[in-house]
Formats: sequence, structure tokens, C-alpha cells
Amino acid sequence: MLTGTPHFSLAEVAANTEWPIPDAYQDNAQATLEALEVLRAQLGGGRLRLTSLWRSEQGNAATAGSVLNSRHLTAQAADVVPLDATIQEDAQTFATAQAAGTVALFDQLLVEPDHLHYDPGGIYGYRRQALVGDTVNGWVSLTDWVSAHPAASGVAAAITFRAGAGGRLSSHGS
Repeated sequence: MLTGTPHFSLAEVAANTEWPIPDAYQDNAQATLEALEVLRAQLGGGRLRLTSLWRSEQGNAATAGSVLNSRHLTAQAADVVPLDATIQEDAQTFATAQAAGTVALFDQLLVEPDHLHYDPGGIYGYRRQALVGDTVNGWVSLTDWVSAHPAASGVAAAITFRAGAGGRLSSHGS
């Protein structure tokens, strides 16, 4: 049953994703919101604005860059925008935590130009795949990308996003 969480209320979910979420996907939605609470803590506890949780097939088709079998179709992925940091700063924080081995199990975190796409895992397993779109190299490991740019003043100053919405790495991204 979908009840929301301390930092992702039902009102926020209803206002920022397709609504109502079908009964068949409400348990998935609740589990995804609970996983977002863990992600939020890993990013330092700053506020995250939910921008997408469940999508209908029509809503998914209308979303730029979405894939046909997106985990949003079953409410098993979410898109969020940091409100107390930049996307790049949160990406740096996540990369540091991932390199230290302190992040919880997850399947995929995609650092997109305007949001973070988070898939807590399940059908695809827990690949711990954190990726950033690099204009030169395509989708690359976030940890490797940060390591390859030591002269940069953090990810915020150096990250260059892949142009456009194409080029998804896997079949279940945004």
C-alpha cells in the first residue's frame, strides 16, 4: 500500500508524477520511495524533489529519452532533482560514497543534465551502476569519471553531459 515517506509525501507524489498510481504498482511505488529516503541520506540529507515515479505507457512515450521498458512503468524507478545542492554536487557526493563502499545496494543511478534517475534494484539485480553522460566518452562510470578528472574543482565544475536524450546505456534507464 502506498503511504508515502517522511520526505516524499503522497501529496508530493500526486503532484509530481502521473496519478493515481494503479493498485498493481502501489507496493512498488512505496518501496521506491523508501529507497529514495536511503539515497537522500547518502547524499547528505538535502531535499530532493520527486519529478517522476510511475508513468503510464502514454506518459512514458511522451517523456523525452525514455525507453519502452522503463522501470517507471511499474513504479520501480524515480527521477529526482536536488534542491539543496546541484545535480553535479550530489553526483560527487555519491561517487565519493560509492568509492568508499558506503552506498546501499542499488541497481542504477544515472546523472542526467536536469535530474538524477534512480533504480533501487530488483528484476535487473543490484549492479551498483552509477553513470554519467560524458560528451566525449558516452555513458561512463561516475566513480571512474570523477577519478579521471582530478584537476577539476569537483564534478560541478567539470562534468559535461551527453547532448540530447538518446544513447541510453541500458533498456531500463529514464
